[in-house]
Amino acid sequence: MYQIAENKSLELEIINHKTLNVQRSIQELSALYKSIFSEPPYNEDFDMDELITSFTKQLESNTIILLKVSNLTQGFILLEHGYNCHVLSETITEELNNIDFDIKNSIYIADIGVSKNMRGRGFGKSLMTYIITKYGSKNPLYLRTGKFNNDKTILFYEKLGFDNVNIEEDVENLRTDGTISDDKRIYMIREMDNHINSVT
Repeated sequence: MYQIAENKSLELEIINHKTLNVQRSIQELSALYKSIFSEPPYNEDFDMDELITSFTKQLESNTIILLKVSNLTQGFILLEHGYNCHVLSETITEELNNIDFDIKNSIYIADIGVSKNMRGRGFGKSLMTYIITKYGSKNPLYLRTGKFNNDKTILFYEKLGFDNVNIEEDVENLRTDGTISDDKRIYMIREMDNHINSVT
């Protein structure tokens, strides 16, 4: 466990396939993930068994970090390393190479989430700051986020040193009402020498 704030009840747990009781952690993560992304504005539908299988597979080569508050899982951040990143289609790989982005040594921030009752307390920033502090001096970081109706989130990442590199991708999502919706994602990268601005 890593304490990330003066509040002793706030800790991070890094889990991998060797972690004791890892299946319990994955079940907690899967339940929280489903809860967060089934709410507006996402309204996405996920099957619990599929989430558990997916996260278990991710741990073979990637990293999952859980935010623990009073020993309860209240947030998470999912990291994928180098070419293990699931979003690296041939097109996206080519576009990142065209801007000389170092994919081989990069870390992709696949997902970040904080439970609804814990939002607005700076926990999301704490998670991101931890990742930047731990990895940002030696690994370029990147992520993707929604292009439309997402200004607050984009600004949040910009203040953490991420830049919109004008690489876009169309995605489809299964919604909780059973429909499939089209959406567009933008890619943002953070080179190793970027700094963190204050996030308000």
